[in-house]
Amino acid sequence: MGNGLCRTEAGCPCETQKGIEIRYDNHDEAPMPQAYAALRKIRGPHTALDIVQGRWRRYPDGQPMGEIRNGLIHWHDDFTQTASRISITVRGDLEMDLLGQRYFGHLQGKTIRWSDGEIWTFVP
Repeated sequence: MGNGLCRTEAGCPCETQKGIEIRYDNHDEAPMPQAYAALRKIRGPHTALDIVQGRWRRYPDGQPMGEIRNGLIHWHDDFTQTASRISITVRGDLEMDLLGQRYFGHLQGKTIRWSDGEIWTFVP
């Protein structure tokens, strides 16, 4: 997210890319890649970050990872980590900071493929 305050809620897609700050007056202007279509069918016509809200499990072992809501990942009780901020990049990917490390996730259907190789699946 850019240095200034955004005019939308927390977890918005506003950010700086290549030195140009991109801001959206509302989340309806934010990019919505086709990858969100599968979850959009479950959730209805929401913004990109709204679509990924819900509970997620790691694939293939089924380990509950947590719940994405209100721009945060609330980690499952199995983890001692406090909630982590999650946002949508201008390109439509997920971005998360965890313990000082930045991770990017690409939504494919009902699956998030994270930059560290983890795969999460949506829990309906």
